[in-house]
Amino acid sequence: MQYLLLYPIAIFLLWKVITFLISFGQVSKIAMQYEKYESKEIEEFPGHLKQLFKHPVRELKQLGFKGCCCLQIEEMFSVDLPKQWGVLLYNQEFKTGVAQLRDDLNRYRYRIIT
Repeated sequence: MQYLLLYPIAIFLLWKVITFLISFGQVSKIAMQYEKYESKEIEEFPGHLKQLFKHPVRELKQLGFKGCCCLQIEEMFSVDLPKQWGVLLYNQEFKTGVAQLRDDLNRYRYRIIT
């Protein structure tokens, strides 16, 4: 009689464990994608974006950052979209890089790289 209450609890816990294992198995099969960065020469950088990045790059150079290279970025979830462009700046003193990217919503997006 005392074990009658334990059986439903054990069945419920077993059901939860099985659903977790099935979900974990499905999620572990998903291939993760990452953004792909490709270093480009300054000559390949589009002229209209040079003007767009001119002011923010000047501000970062005042903080001790130096231009490293231009980046062409293939976004993670882009389907037949053109590649994005960005500028990579580096501060030798603090060993910190800033990837300044063009963002359609916020105009600029910064990634701090340490």
